[in-house]
Amino acid sequence: AFDNPRLSWTELAMCWAVLSTSVFEGVQLVLDGFGAYLSNSWNWFSVLASSFFWLGLACRLSDLHESAGAGQLYYAVSAFFMWMKVLHLFSVHKSLGPLVIAFGRMRDDVFLFGTIWMVLLLAFSTAMQGAAPMKHAKPDANDNNSNPMHQWRSWWLLRTYYQSFGEAFFEEL
Repeated sequence: AFDNPRLSWTELAMCWAVLSTSVFEGVQLVLDGFGAYLSNSWNWFSVLASSFFWLGLACRLSDLHESAGAGQLYYAVSAFFMWMKVLHLFSVHKSLGPLVIAFGRMRDDVFLFGTIWMVLLLAFSTAMQGAAPMKHAKPDANDNNSNPMHQWRSWWLLRTYYQSFGEAFFEEL
């Protein structure tokens, strides 16, 4: 899909939509002032969505074939922030509004929990990799029963991630 240098009609429609949103947000930035504009957390979603979309489009239109994957990733991150911006529309609904407000208040606590969880995952995966027998560190190429996931450099991080949700990996004991 990203091998074709021409933009599809859906990409052109998204370019138009993001351009109009970017112009609107730029006007709002000038009218409100930089500090007041960035103090509203919903504006951050618009800025991030537009920025990642334009980065994705730049990667998409570049001549480097390797940047197509990065462009696709930027499009995906942009779509995430665009959908998060839709939550702002729900804040005026009488049933969904309090849920969106609760989500906004909970955001900082969830970010703090995620940071602590990630530090613990990294520490545990580093300890597990250091304490692992060498047969898992370098799997035998002739072993047909070897799991190809063990060949990934990130296997220990993935393993501890799965273990944090209860996967025991008894077959490796």
